[in-house]
Amino acid sequence: MITDSGKEIIAKYLLGQIPSYASHISIGCGARPLDANDAAPLPATLAEKTKMDFEMIRVPISSKGFVDDNGTTKVSFTAELPKESRYDITEIGLWSSGSNSLAASFNSRMIFNFSEDWQAHSTSISNVTTPVPLGVTGDITTSLRYLRASSSNAVFSTSERKSRKEGPRFLDSKILLRGDSSVIQGATGSWSGENPSFNVNNKEKTGTTAILTTGTHLLNVGDSITVNISDLEFDGTYEITARNDTEITYEHDLSSTVASIAASGEVVFSDSTHIHLNAINFDISKNSPSDVLSLAFSLIDRDSVGGGNPDYVKILLEFYRNETSTTTGFAKAEIYLDGSEFSNSRYKVIEIPISSLITSPDFGSEQVRVARVFASVVHTVSAQQMSSPLHYVELEGFRVENETTENPVYKMVGYSVARTTDGKPISKYRNTNNYVEFRFNLGVG
Repeated sequence: MITDSGKEIIAKYLLGQIPSYASHISIGCGARPLDANDAAPLPATLAEKTKMDFEMIRVPISSKGFVDDNGTTKVSFTAELPKESRYDITEIGLWSSGSNSLAASFNSRMIFNFSEDWQAHSTSISNVTTPVPLGVTGDITTSLRYLRASSSNAVFSTSERKSRKEGPRFLDSKILLRGDSSVIQGATGSWSGENPSFNVNNKEKTGTTAILTTGTHLLNVGDSITVNISDLEFDGTYEITARNDTEITYEHDLSSTVASIAASGEVVFSDSTHIHLNAINFDISKNSPSDVLSLAFSLIDRDSVGGGNPDYVKILLEFYRNETSTTTGFAKAEIYLDGSEFSNSRYKVIEIPISSLITSPDFGSEQVRVARVFASVVHTVSAQQMSSPLHYVELEGFRVENETTENPVYKMVGYSVARTTDGKPISKYRNTNNYVEFRFNLGVG
């Protein structure tokens, strides 16, 4: 469809005010591909679009012409996609230019695509590895809390996952964080994802079995905790052996009996994991506060058949000058999605206005060199709410969209949702030659 902006560009081209009305085609992954029984987007809604939902790449048009499309003559624009990359395409855009020349280095751009050399940080630093196998019969069977996986892995190709609009779409190598890799706590504006702590109110011990009564927590059996209540009968680093919403049980290496009595101190989730990337370019200092940051990700079930929607998903993005000091020079973005928001699609693009970033008084984006990402999925099992080992957050891409630098000759002149006949993304596989074509017909009214 020709957008409203596209009509303006075509008019200027016909009047000789600009040399071209279409020079590039973009492909994106943010739109929801429609099933046959889904209502098509209203033409007026598509005509008002000025950008992709999530743009993966933009390529120059290599040929233009007319084609016969079932008896209708249409204008055709064709561009070649990179051979080496993989894309699952759900939207296509037609652009008057490759970039906004007035925005210079603060144009819309990808900041990272999660194919970079990210590392996992908890009590130690480790590489994000690719398990072999990732799973069998469509189920993810690895026990890793954080991992890298190929987008073309057969685990992601089951009909159940496809029907949930679930799985990677952008490039071939993606990072998955299990829902219990981090525990993100706090109210909006003060989230913490790094080694969160929980207050201890009571302590009890029979033999080596220690039970602590805490405030509400989300920790799971098997989590590593550090107990610090100034009592050698309880303190140390241990794994949780049982839990409910307000109690933690573990096996201590000293045997004794302690009746339930008041205690004070804390339990720290000592293996809370985030992923970390150095040497990033996050300079948005000349972008408008009204410009937006966009994160694309997918919620993925461990089992192919699915375990239902979680209670909620939290993602915390942090940006620092360095990681030795996390109290100065920072910006944070907090993303919260209720589980109901995943009912129609497990693939999400979240827009964060730059003005909504939580920043320290001394924050300067031109100084940022480190990015950190925490992810937490929370669900209820047997009336107990906890971090979910049954779900993964698969990270796709993070970009900045310059929406405020107005350029009268730079517009998205055409836009269309792309899908297969059964409502799936259109796949472009690695190391294959592919072209993308945008067609439209011109009528006189």
